[in-house]
Amino acid sequence: MKTIALILLLFPVITFSQEGNSVKIAPALVKDQINVSIADRNDKVSVKIYTQDGEEVWSEYREESEFNLNLKLYPAGVYFVKIGVSDKEETLKFIKRYS
Repeated sequence: MKTIALILLLFPVITFSQEGNSVKIAPALVKDQINVSIADRNDKVSVKIYTQDGEEVWSEYREESEFNLNLKLYPAGVYFVKIGVSDKEETLKFIKRYS
């Protein structure tokens, strides 16, 4: 339990902001789902999940500004979510822990 609490402190909510676009994912230490929130967007959002080895394991376009990604069936490990808003892309890291 102490390890999990320490990891939560080391990996807070991850955010990025580029020219008016703002994306947040939470939590960075994931059990079942990750929450994505995008502000100031005008287009569909491209969402892709990659393993730490660079293998794409999921991809889709979303129209919502806020949505959840279900990660329940993914094995534990380090992952990256690449979020494309308009012509900008940002890659954010998260850790999937054992369920």
